Amino acid sequence: MWRRLLIPLAVAGLAWLSYQWLWHEEASIPPERLVSGEETPDAYMEQAVMRAMDEQGRPCYELMVARAEHFAAGDRSELQRPFITFYRPQQRRWTLRAAHGQTQGGDDHVYLDQGVVIHRLAASGRAPLEIHSRDLRIDTAREYAETGGPVELRHPRGQVEAIGLRAWFETGRLELLARVRGVYAATP
Repeated sequence: MWRRLLIPLAVAGLAWLSYQWLWHEEASIPPERLVSGEETPDAYMEQAVMRAMDEQGRPCYELMVARAEHFAAGDRSELQRPFITFYRPQQRRWTLRAAHGQTQGGDDHVYLDQGVVIHRLAASGRAPLEIHSRDLRIDTAREYAETGGPVELRHPRGQVEAIGLRAWFETGRLELLARVRGVYAATP
């Protein structure tokens, strides 16, 4: 009788030992956060578009990226070729683009760097305006942006260089902070 039970007991014992060994092996493997010394993303999106609407369902702003990678550590997202559009009444739009960007803890604060270009599209009575900077911090909820670095403003009547900029997209107000120099051509 024991001989007939010996084989099934041996198989069951071997299965139990295999299960225990695999369980302990899997538990001893650390979660892979670093590969070749770099942090790996926990999620990514390509050709992503995010739109924020106001209470009436009208678009406030839109963020488009070629690629976004999210990293759990610090709740940070790295953005490739971000393009932001702030929608204003009467077609007075502001667009912002850069080679690289980053958000932390959502999209309320966006940091752009590597060739930032701000563009105000021409609208009734307003000439187009283009602003170049190396970096820019944006508060999307307040429709506000700033930089402490060098900026260059270009418009049909000339150009202005300065150090530091504050921009309120809702009102269209720009404030240049220091060392402002420019060339302005009056209309003929």
